[in-house]
Amino acid sequence: ADPYADWHRLAAEGYSGQLVTNIFAGETVNTERAFLTGYLDPTDNFRAPVSSFVWYLKGQGYRTQGSHPGNNWCYNRLNVNRYFGFDDYDFYEDRYRLYIKGAKILPDAKFMPTILYDYRNSRAAGQPLFSFHVTYQNHGPYEVTKQYDKPYLAWRDGFDEANYNIANNYLSGVAETGRQLSKLAEYFRNEDEPVVLVLFGDHKPWWGDGNATYEMFGVNLDRSTDEGFYDYFCTPYIIWANDAAKRATGCNFTGDGGRIGPSFLMERLFTLMGWEGPKYMQALRALEKHTTFVNRERWLEGGKLAGRTEDGQEPEWLRAFRWVEYFEKNRMKDGTAAQ
Repeated sequence: ADPYADWHRLAAEGYSGQLVTNIFAGETVNTERAFLTGYLDPTDNFRAPVSSFVWYLKGQGYRTQGSHPGNNWCYNRLNVNRYFGFDDYDFYEDRYRLYIKGAKILPDAKFMPTILYDYRNSRAAGQPLFSFHVTYQNHGPYEVTKQYDKPYLAWRDGFDEANYNIANNYLSGVAETGRQLSKLAEYFRNEDEPVVLVLFGDHKPWWGDGNATYEMFGVNLDRSTDEGFYDYFCTPYIIWANDAAKRATGCNFTGDGGRIGPSFLMERLFTLMGWEGPKYMQALRALEKHTTFVNRERWLEGGKLAGRTEDGQEPEWLRAFRWVEYFEKNRMKDGTAAQ
């Protein structure tokens, strides 16, 4: 059985590709915040309201909310999500502990219905909704003893049992999340309101100490090679729309989006929707003339991976954009509203 079967079906129906993230096996919030802000590497310790696409959508009349069944103190999401412009954001402490009831992690079978509940409430209120939800069901570390529902990988002589179990337990979680995402899409498929889903992974999973599980399965994580770089940093994304959204926008939301950084993902969404977006998003579109991702280590230039010169210099087009990004990050500190 293919644990990615549901994901592949949604990808075939939508606009899909790979995110080139900044992170591996942790620091999940980096990918989240790059998507929400468009910043190339949002490592800032945000302590006040800061410009974001959330603020922009809020200014366009959208209700902005989301949820994560983890703790609100993790990565200071409790405060930072408010600084990004969310009206409400639910966590374990204020909502999901009622669902978990002593369990460590909330399963997606219980998490996804809460997304529908919030959507229905917003629709009943007659207000468009931007919601951003972070699932936690399949986060590592993974059980090293046998627990998975079925073996997704063939056993070979010489395999280490613990690493084999890690991989199968991870894939078991992938399969379950795929099933729940398919149910979510099926609900929205027949809605007469336009609905667009943006699905993406934040980082590659932890697979054993010292990446032992990757090594056992022969995955190349040598970042000095192109293959190893992409294997290390890439995760999938899908932009999926129901028929009502396709009719409203005149876009079929299909095709290969290629490799992009998470900072470009919201821009791709707006472009498919036919929306111009804020000025900073327009600057990101201009940046795409040079690149579609800027990773901490390397970026795409002329269709090839490039990096800093021996003296640490970046190309002029990237240095110029970093000044644009700097002013965007600090614009709200001067009292300038998102635009």
